[in-house]
Amino acid sequence: MSAGLTAITQTNGQTTGTIGQSGSAFNVKPGVYSFTDQNPTNVNITPNMGRSYNVVTISRTTGITNSYIFDVFGYSTKIGELITFLNGLDNTVIVIIYTYDEPQKTDNGLTFIINNVNYPNLVNELLECGASTAYPSSLNYRSSYVLVGIPGINAGNGYERFRGGPLSTYPDGDPNAWLDITISVVNGQYTYISE
Repeated sequence: MSAGLTAITQTNGQTTGTIGQSGSAFNVKPGVYSFTDQNPTNVNITPNMGRSYNVVTISRTTGITNSYIFDVFGYSTKIGELITFLNGLDNTVIVIIYTYDEPQKTDNGLTFIINNVNYPNLVNELLECGASTAYPSSLNYRSSYVLVGIPGINAGNGYERFRGGPLSTYPDGDPNAWLDITISVVNGQYTYISE
């Protein structure tokens, strides 16, 4: 499962082109991919991808991408690290936040992140990057979440998607809890293309 369009390029110092984004549930590994029309083979630009929360930044001037893993599920300390990281970003980057496996628990599944002392700060940082107030109430067990935004864009102004049914219906996680999203990045701005 992947998506993508033309690779990011530079023209007179402006980033142009498109990338593809995939976020998924536990049964399909997600990533961020790029490919050109001349070379339709997907290039994974997220060699670092792991359980829980993943973050990709795209420089709005150079197109340089970086990827980061925050295993909030395994370690409650990663919630604070994710908050600090997001707080350190500014509007010079496009940020993509996507989940893999279980996004709503910490301490190896023993605690919901909403019970962590840092939870309100995490919500605030995601809202600053464009998340809606539906985060995290729309997250379910092993559900999928993707946010594309720009730090400082404020609540509800990013592109956000949730998928995954409730634990009562899917005790092992919803097998359809995956997202395959394509965005375009042109002149430092992102545009939703398709899902």
